Amino acid sequence: MTLSLVLILIASVCGGGGAVARQYILNRTAHLVIAPLHQVNAGMLCVNAIGCAAAAAWALVARHYALNPTLIVCVSAGVLGGFTSFSTPAAQSAHMAGEKTAGKPGSCTTSHAAGHGVWHATAYTLIMLAVCSATYALVTLVGGSY
Repeated sequence: MTLSLVLILIASVCGGGGAVARQYILNRTAHLVIAPLHQVNAGMLCVNAIGCAAAAAWALVARHYALNPTLIVCVSAGVLGGFTSFSTPAAQSAHMAGEKTAGKPGSCTTSHAAGHGVWHATAYTLIMLAVCSATYALVTLVGGSY
């Protein structure tokens, strides 16, 4: 399959649709937070877990039905690429790592303030990786069994 301008345009439009769906879910889950990481919206974790499950399911469907490569690219890179976002959690992690938490209720003393933000960033990144990897693996294992 050659990369054509039409394919790029179609995948871009599909990506826009995925981004709109992502924003809808984030708006609906704005009140949910990850318990120890009070400033982090759990919606992004939900979006990426759903996206990873959908990517695994789509890969299985595409392989099973030998779908058209253009359709595969439009759904995987377009819709699912626009829907998921790993740059948003990366930015949130960078923000948490640089955060000064001393003086805030429930925070550490000033000597541990910088380490507290790094701990939150590391925990959030590990949670994101674990949930997305487990979701993709589970869908692939279940889907590959039939």
